[in-house]
Amino acid sequence: MEHVSDKCGTQIVDGERYGILREPQIIREILRFEPGKDDVVLMTYPTSGTHWTLQIMQLIVYRGSSATTHSEFFERSPFLEDYGERISEVTTNSHPRILDYPLQTRIT
Repeated sequence: MEHVSDKCGTQIVDGERYGILREPQIIREILRFEPGKDDVVLMTYPTSGTHWTLQIMQLIVYRGSSATTHSEFFERSPFLEDYGERISEVTTNSHPRILDYPLQTRIT
C-alpha cells in the first residue's frame, strides 16, 4: 500500500520513492510503458533544460520546422505522465516519436 511520506512531499510506490504530484497508478503505467524501437524517450530531472532539449529534438525530427503554438509543441513531444492510464493512446505525427518523462529526484 502506498503512503505519503512526511519528508519532502514524497510517496512510496512499489518500494521506490516518487513525488506526490502523480497518482501511484499513473506511475506504474509509465513504468510499464514500452516505447517502440524507433522512439526517442527523453528522461530528465526537473528544471534541467527539458523544454530546450525537446525543442532541439523536434527541430531534428521535423527537419528544422518549429512548432508555432504551445499545444503543437506538446503534441509533438507528449509528456508520458500526462496520459496516465491512457498511455497506450500516445501518438504523434512523427516517427521516431519524441516522448518525455521527467525523472524523480531521489529523496532518501
